[in-house]
Amino acid sequence: MQSKRRRRKGLTLVELVVVMVILVLLASIATTVVIRRIEDGRRTKAIMDIKSIETALDNYKIDTGSYPTTEQGLEALISPPAGVRGWNGPYLKQRQVPVDPWGNPYLYESDGENFVLLSAGKDGQPNTEDDVVPQ
Repeated sequence: MQSKRRRRKGLTLVELVVVMVILVLLASIATTVVIRRIEDGRRTKAIMDIKSIETALDNYKIDTGSYPTTEQGLEALISPPAGVRGWNGPYLKQRQVPVDPWGNPYLYESDGENFVLLSAGKDGQPNTEDDVVPQ
């Protein structure tokens, strides 16, 4: 006696659509988490770079008596600016001024006694919520 029911050999269109929707939802959630982690990693790298540059700036000040001015810039950590006495660098191991993880130069301002050093962050624009300034 044969069953009147036929054996199903595949999925219906509705079942395929449901599976596809579930896969798309899972992929979007995973993508969001990965992108967030990548940005967190970039911010952490920028903070570490800034701290390293700050250490180099402190060593520069110990040797020369002041921080490089805004005009001299961070390049003063690589090669001696004209007229600076006591320079004993280069002060950065990589022998070049690093750029931030988004490919932009770090922003540096100094009057010789104090300095501000930061990354403009993902948007590349200073003075926005994307700025990276270590605490």
